[in-house]
Amino acid sequence: MNHEEQVNQLAKACVQIADVLPRVELTLTLYKTDLMQRAVSELYVVIIKFLQHAVRWYRRGKLSHTWGAITRPWELGFRDHVDNIDEISRRIDQLASGASKAELRATHLEARRIREELKEVRFQVNTLVQMAYRGSITTH
Repeated sequence: MNHEEQVNQLAKACVQIADVLPRVELTLTLYKTDLMQRAVSELYVVIIKFLQHAVRWYRRGKLSHTWGAITRPWELGFRDHVDNIDEISRRIDQLASGASKAELRATHLEARRIREELKEVRFQVNTLVQMAYRGSITTH
């Protein structure tokens, strides 16, 4: 892979990171659990390592880039970072999905409890209405 192709791959990786970050930020805001915070921290560490690697690569000279393209192509130099970012962001999405399902289940159970309470209140109101009606008939 030549220098231009490596720059193109780095740009694509940066776009991928830029797409992941807002989604992860929203997910962390919605599901601020210890497990989620650890996963997001791990993602940030991998992103920082990728960026450090990219900065070191950019600071090297053109001859070094050419030699590196031969001896240490994209697949060996940056692919692991990109794959780790992708893997961790998928794990974060899975954690969010699980948390969402748990919230939905809790909401369902709460709705069921409220329906049961409402049923009991209706029964009590009907009983009171019947008692009041009987009381008004017997007093007349």
